[in-house]
Amino acid sequence: MSAVSNYDVVYLGYPIWWGTVPRIIQTFLESCDLSKATVYTFCTSGSSSIKQSISDLQELYSDINIVSGKRFNGATESDVKYWLDSLE
Repeated sequence: MSAVSNYDVVYLGYPIWWGTVPRIIQTFLESCDLSKATVYTFCTSGSSSIKQSISDLQELYSDINIVSGKRFNGATESDVKYWLDSLE
């Protein structure tokens, strides 16, 4: 079992590739038992939304609580802090 499986909250970041999450993120999720965790996602993308990737992940991993995410493009530290604070 992966050490990540011990966490209640996981922040999962990735770039958007071809409109969705890269396969390596799926491989990561398949290697962990995150069924008891809440997974907050964030991505980087020049133009694509995060919505399709969230939908794809939720469909593929329905046993994981994957919540809506945030797309960052040119974000500052305060942008990230504001987002994290909004999750509490």
